[in-house]
Amino acid sequence: VAGLLGLWFSQTIKTTEAKAAVASQEDRNRSNLHHLGRQWPRILAIAAVATFPLVIFNILFVFFANLQTMETGVLTANATFLTTLVEMLAVPLLLIGGRLGDRFGDRRLTVGACIMLTAVALPATALAEASSVGLFVAQLLVVVPLSLIFSLQGSLLSTWLPQTNRSTVLALGYNVGNLLTAPSLAISSILLKELGFTLGPGFYCLLWALPCLLAMGWLTRAAKTP
Repeated sequence: VAGLLGLWFSQTIKTTEAKAAVASQEDRNRSNLHHLGRQWPRILAIAAVATFPLVIFNILFVFFANLQTMETGVLTANATFLTTLVEMLAVPLLLIGGRLGDRFGDRRLTVGACIMLTAVALPATALAEASSVGLFVAQLLVVVPLSLIFSLQGSLLSTWLPQTNRSTVLALGYNVGNLLTAPSLAISSILLKELGFTLGPGFYCLLWALPCLLAMGWLTRAAKTP
């Protein structure tokens, strides 16, 4: 439908001024695409920043919650109920995180929250496997730093980007992060159930911590250059 409408609009353009405007827009589009092609380092850095908290959220709030539910054999298992409580707790924490970011700075808080996540990732995933109560405690350990990160990510990541193509670069980077996060459920299942590596999901979370922190440092330096 969009293609047919575009064809119809193009056929209705008859004036020289309109054709000149179209040519000018095509030049701008080519320039934007050329500029976007040089932004891949930033896109990958944003993906690295986004992937670390997303992997931890997926493993602790999706993988282990489903695992506990399946192992109890009851659809309304304690794990599901307790996970819901923690996610409800995240709502006011997200609002508080936004306020703290305005007061103390997005980058400083995000770096601190990422360091907190790095410190608790391994013990949290170890607790999560033990029982539904262990999963509840594990989620409580990560809900504060995760909420801080998620509340600040949009404003923080945008400040690291040039104005040209800022939204496009941010969208590409964040969605590359989503693609990198997607295998975390299958990888956790293989590590835990197939290989019997109890701490495997925790180490997989830590695998993304260093790229996240390095990417934040690089983006900060790159943002200070013309």
